[in-house]
Amino acid sequence: MLGEKETIISAGSHIKVKRWKGCYSHHGISDGNGNVIHFRWNPEKKTGVVTINEISVFSNGNSVTVLPTCKPLSALSRAYSKIGETGYNLMTNNCEHFAEWCKTGNRKSIQTRKAILTLSTIMAFILIQNISFIS
Repeated sequence: MLGEKETIISAGSHIKVKRWKGCYSHHGISDGNGNVIHFRWNPEKKTGVVTINEISVFSNGNSVTVLPTCKPLSALSRAYSKIGETGYNLMTNNCEHFAEWCKTGNRKSIQTRKAILTLSTIMAFILIQNISFIS
């Protein structure tokens, strides 16, 4: 993990920071020059926009974790190709989907999968409890 002052991260690296007391992580791709390409909320457009910001803006004072990237130059090229793109969707096109697509060409979000599994488990538990109560 890197502190906010240690901003030398290789170009094309997939990076993440924990947000909201560690409840979720925000993901992006480093450009190797102290900037990060990521989906960021744009209040004027009322959606997420792929943008490039300094790592201090991206990290918001939190520690940065660098994740493995097999083809960093491909990841960086893909990231640059999406700057300005909108279409953010928490379930199907969020910052983690974006960073994974840049890395691998496949959109996926482990956080989203975990959230769906957790909600499904809670709903199943509530359903079972209600059936038991009725019986």
